[in-house]
Amino acid sequence: MAKLNPNSVFFSFASPFLQDPNDTQYFVIKISDNGEGIPVEKISHIFEPFFTNKEKGTGLGLAMVYRIIKDHEGGIYIESREGAGTDFYISLPLNRTKTNTTRSSLHKTAEIPSTL
Repeated sequence: MAKLNPNSVFFSFASPFLQDPNDTQYFVIKISDNGEGIPVEKISHIFEPFFTNKEKGTGLGLAMVYRIIKDHEGGIYIESREGAGTDFYISLPLNRTKTNTTRSSLHKTAEIPSTL
């Protein structure tokens, strides 16, 4: 991957399809940056609501990403190297075996979860 300016973000598609033991196929998206990386002691907290390292951050961005991916029966995996950047791998199912959509859920309004 080319190194551009510090804190640049790159989008690429990793191996486009993965398959789990239940024959669910996943599309994988890789998002990378060449910023500072995330310290090891903070990685386990980055998806928690209101956790942030930024002076003006709300700590809601990655918590929302996590929830959206989870709601779509996908997964997110992170690799980070201090001083070298961070890679996020997002996998989303192509052929889900179950569905969360029912007739009654189509008419629900959005709810704000108390926890993720």
